[in-house]
This record gives sequence, structure tokens and C-alpha cells, in this order.
Amino acid sequence: MPDGMDQFLWFVMGVMSYRIISSILNYGHMYSFMNSLKGDILKLLTILEEDLNQALSLKHAHMCSAELDEEEIKVQVEKDKQAINIWKEVIISRLKTHWPRYYRDLLKFNSWKEAKKEFKDQFKKNS
Repeated sequence: MPDGMDQFLWFVMGVMSYRIISSILNYGHMYSFMNSLKGDILKLLTILEEDLNQALSLKHAHMCSAELDEEEIKVQVEKDKQAINIWKEVIISRLKTHWPRYYRDLLKFNSWKEAKKEFKDQFKKNS
């Protein structure tokens, strides 16, 4: 073997070891970050749902106090419920679609109910 070849091989192995270890540590850090981000997103969506429901109940109360036709109010209430349900499912679908591929195993839910359950379970664990 030529002079210095041993040192060169050790250098190459050191570079490769560094790249492997730093990649593993980076993935672990990002995994933890994405898990925290998921919890924050679910918390925000839960708060948004509560605010939307409160706004709709105020809207419906205002419609009742304005003495609108009761049938018209029922139709509007039903439309609002459908709109909220569609919003919930679209939000979860988009979250799953746009979530980074390497961290999709963090999203163990496929519907709003499952996401809410996961958020409540995570909230209980952190409390």
C-alpha cells in the first residue's frame, strides 16, 4: 500500500461516519419537531372549531331574534353544519397531503374524529 493510504482511508471513513451520524441525529430532531408541530396544529384546529361553532350559534340566535321564518332558520342551520363538516374533512385531508413524506407516520388519523381523539390523548399525556 502506498504511503499515506492508511491515513486517507481513515479520513474517508471518518467523513462517512460523520455524515451517517449527523443524518440520524438530524432526522431524530426533525421527528421531534414535527411531532410538536402536529400537536400545535391540532390544538389550533380545535380552537378554530370551537370559535366557528360559537360564531354559528350567535348567527342562529340573531336569526331567531330577527323573527325569520323557522323553516328558513332550520335550512340555514343545516347548511352551516354541513359546511363545518366539509371544512373539517378538507382540513385533515390537506394536512395529510402536504405533510412531509418522511414524517407521515406521525399522522395516525384519517378523519376529524380520529384527529380530535389523538389531540385529546396527547393533551392528557402532557397534562
